[in-house]
Amino acid sequence: VVTRVPPLRDLTRRLLVTGSPAGASEPGRMLATRIERLVAMGDLDAAKALVDHLPPSATDSQLARQSAEVALLLGDDRTACRLADSLGPTSGAEFWAKTAVFCRLAEDDTGGAGLGLDLMREAGQTADGAFFELAGAIISGAQRPPLRGLGEPGALHLALLALAEWPLPEQALADATPPVLAAVAREPVLAGDRQLAALERAFLVGATSADRVAAAYADAAPAGADALPAPSGDRDAQTRAAALAAVLAATDP
Repeated sequence: VVTRVPPLRDLTRRLLVTGSPAGASEPGRMLATRIERLVAMGDLDAAKALVDHLPPSATDSQLARQSAEVALLLGDDRTACRLADSLGPTSGAEFWAKTAVFCRLAEDDTGGAGLGLDLMREAGQTADGAFFELAGAIISGAQRPPLRGLGEPGALHLALLALAEWPLPEQALADATPPVLAAVAREPVLAGDRQLAALERAFLVGATSADRVAAAYADAAPAGADALPAPSGDRDAQTRAAALAAVLAATDP
């Protein structure tokens, strides 16, 4: 579903947000797949629109976890934590245990978060080393860990980084998928000093809007057209910001 062709992306979105025929598969599976594909293409708003039409979940399920992940990617901690509070105690799933730890940290309850990590270790739920590194560093007040084994960041990794106001590791940002770029576009701290270039990449795959990029260009543009490089100069994100400012300021075509 990832494409740089806007008409194809629009058609894909229309297909995914349109109701699937009844009886196509077991209940909920098609809806879960549609939400998963919308997240994969970085269209978090469309994914949330589907999630918002779901009835309240009483049990742990793929749809419930997707609802929490979409909320975390959109910075809606309250919704994710409400789901964790209601579903976590009745489930032994590692996902809800990790979400509960994040929620304790979001409430500045480092003691509760530390207890949650200890319980996860006792239960053998330690496969996600990057999560333990991040949560442990926040609890102890340490600097951001190197996160060498992070790979592709998940919704909880991004939520922890945003909570601590730490940028993504350079390689993770370079390899960012559309949902990660969509989260970065909404939470600039995740990109650090590479925000403008990350926003451009997000726009190219449809994970953010042209208006958002234009606003970032306006914030980053240097004063005065003399800041523009010569025609043979390198064209980077900062140059394009300066060029847009010069075009908007010009009165003569």
